[in-house]
Amino acid sequence: MEPEIIPVLRELGIGLVPFCPLGRGFLTGEVKRAEEYPMSDIRHTDPRYQGGNYDANRKIVQSVYELAADKNVKPGQIALAWLLHKGPDIVPIPGTKHRDHLEDNLAAVEVELDEAQMRTPYVCMCAADSCARPYQNASWPVRFHPQHRQKSQIYSMGSNSFSN
Repeated sequence: MEPEIIPVLRELGIGLVPFCPLGRGFLTGEVKRAEEYPMSDIRHTDPRYQGGNYDANRKIVQSVYELAADKNVKPGQIALAWLLHKGPDIVPIPGTKHRDHLEDNLAAVEVELDEAQMRTPYVCMCAADSCARPYQNASWPVRFHPQHRQKSQIYSMGSNSFSN
């Protein structure tokens, strides 16, 4: 996306809001295997969290975890900082239900990345881009596809309340 789409968006004066800027949790460092989530959790049936896919995805983001450890920040903060450093027309909006996660996400604004560090997440993104695209698994029930979710699920942060 970056070399082809971003220049066109900028030429047209269009901003970009990245979908799932924390990689469905993989970029937070807190993601678990599918079987560790309850059956009612969408991640329980998501192929990204299952078997070899989980292992491959964890391997892809390992360099982000290492960079976060070197900088004494959280991996999710590296991912968000990377997007924020891309320019003012790139606006990540990570979803959360927890105040502490919100505070961690906001702290990403303070994370500085040099040129070499900016290449670390990019390499991960390119590797991830070569993996299977999300939502291609035809065995998923239709209700799990994001286009078929109820608006109340999509706009879950509209209540201005957070749980810890």
